[in-house]
Amino acid sequence: MKKSKIAIAMSGGVDSSLVAYILKREGYDIFGLTMKQLDHVENEKLHKPCCSLEDIIDAKRICNGLGVPHYTLNLKSIFKEKIIDTFINDYKKGSTPNPCVKCNREVKIGELIRYAKELGADYLATGHYSIMKNGKVYSADDENKDQSYFLAQIRKEDIEKMVFPLGGLNKSKTRELAAQFGIITKDKVDSQGVCFIKKSYKDFLDSKLDERYKKPGDIVKSNGELVGKHSGVHNYTIGQRRGIGVSDEVPLYVIGIDPENNRLIVGEDRELYNRELSCTNLNLFMPVELFNEKEFFVKTRARDFKNRGKVTVINENELKVVFDNPVRAITKGQYAVFYHKEGWLAGSGVIK
Repeated sequence: MKKSKIAIAMSGGVDSSLVAYILKREGYDIFGLTMKQLDHVENEKLHKPCCSLEDIIDAKRICNGLGVPHYTLNLKSIFKEKIIDTFINDYKKGSTPNPCVKCNREVKIGELIRYAKELGADYLATGHYSIMKNGKVYSADDENKDQSYFLAQIRKEDIEKMVFPLGGLNKSKTRELAAQFGIITKDKVDSQGVCFIKKSYKDFLDSKLDERYKKPGDIVKSNGELVGKHSGVHNYTIGQRRGIGVSDEVPLYVIGIDPENNRLIVGEDRELYNRELSCTNLNLFMPVELFNEKEFFVKTRARDFKNRGKVTVINENELKVVFDNPVRAITKGQYAVFYHKEGWLAGSGVIK
């Protein structure tokens, strides 16, 4: 890559700070971009180690120390519309969404790339632990830290303009290098969870959903047997065992959510395993016809294994996967992320 102009998505944490140092040392013309997606006062109340006024200040301090520009973008409106409101609406439909994947597509990457281009950048660099090679995204060398799953909905034209300098590192090495460079964020705590959730999904959804979506209802087994009452289907997710409030001769898990009939369906662990899934809202990095009757490795959750399965194209916006072996807790609303047999990210879809 020629010495291009690169914008850096800076959160104020150690990862993006190190990216800035690395690219500056390599001679690139860089500048920092930090998005403001929540009110500072509101976010301080969330007690989250991310997205605060302190983080914006840290990002500015890093850029000032490197002698490069830094810009803060107010993305609160689009973040509320595209991420928070969609998250709430998905729960109304009985889905369990992954807002971080959607945020990368619509806001964190989608919007930052647009602003980066307006400011003359050729590429956008982030602190994601993934590897870009020959225009394709691969998992990070450290599989435990790999974040390629979270990049799987980014538009193809955007992914081609991204740089991931940390893909060959593990977190320990990142902090070691940050210490060597004297980076002020070297010991900063990593952000975890969803940035706009204060305590729990339950508390957040209870505060946002209308009463008609929070009505108690029946808990039934897969055979229809009534075994208890739930406190609102939004409080549960597929695979959940604790907090259901029912007991049986064997442990019971949530195996289905039926919002139309306000029912929670429970069953034994073995009932959580399925050989098939279908997904829509496709975002593919290769032509859809090349998926048909081909084998791919598929992750159904961010921390899932890569499960091998055969893909069938249903139409241009729907794929079906039949796995070699049953997969546990396939969940409506999560993303099915496809990896080519050569290891690169091939695309993704929302599980039906």
